[in-house]
Amino acid sequence: MLFCSAGNTLPQLPAWQGLAYEQRTLWATAQSVISVDEVPGEDGIWALTASSSVARNSEEVIVSFKAGSGRALKRTRLSRGRDQRVKIYSYGERTVVRERRDPDGSPDLPQSDWQVKSRREIPYPGDPEQPPVTVAYALTVLADRFRQSDEESVEYVVHTDLNFYRVTLSRGGTAVVDVNYELKGEGRISGEREAEVIVVSATPAGQQEDEPDFSLLGLGGPIRLHYDTGSGLLLRLQGRAPRIGNTSIELTAATLREAP
Repeated sequence: MLFCSAGNTLPQLPAWQGLAYEQRTLWATAQSVISVDEVPGEDGIWALTASSSVARNSEEVIVSFKAGSGRALKRTRLSRGRDQRVKIYSYGERTVVRERRDPDGSPDLPQSDWQVKSRREIPYPGDPEQPPVTVAYALTVLADRFRQSDEESVEYVVHTDLNFYRVTLSRGGTAVVDVNYELKGEGRISGEREAEVIVVSATPAGQQEDEPDFSLLGLGGPIRLHYDTGSGLLLRLQGRAPRIGNTSIELTAATLREAP
């Protein structure tokens, strides 16, 4: 097992630019959209944006990270439901600085004017470079990169809110996935596709400051990511969801990246 580290050559962005997912239950329909691109003017820095909604609750996450190692640099998480709040995480050399803000009863205020309700420094459970500290959403990109490598497994440390988890990516063989999604510019894609399976396994790292909260698009582990062997699209996520148990989240729409 190897830690993931930056090489001399920066990796290429994934073949996809945007992905949309849906999960239907008896109670509600959950939807998620993910996109990733380079940060303009910042060599070697990528930004991933994720929007999720279920019933009347939604969240928007933006995370910037080093393209080579996957190490997180900054993350914002805007949550909307009965109340609104934003959490801003700044990843330093030794600690994560976590700041929480809310509009303090004035929802029309610009987010920059929201009141700071709490600020806390959270120390890393070890060296933030080995393995790199990242966030769960970035695993959709990092697992695809691992899929195309020669390694048998790689490790990251994933930061959630107050907790850290040691996450291992390993190979889970191949599977046949029944797909039905809209590919921008090409129309609806349906039928069976062969997929490479990457298994995401997480264990607590360091002292846990909060209840267990590791998840990816609402799924707990072990999580199985199914990547199309031809296009590289993340077709399906399988794992455990609260109140539901074992379930899957299916790709409903995708946008491929234009060739440079």
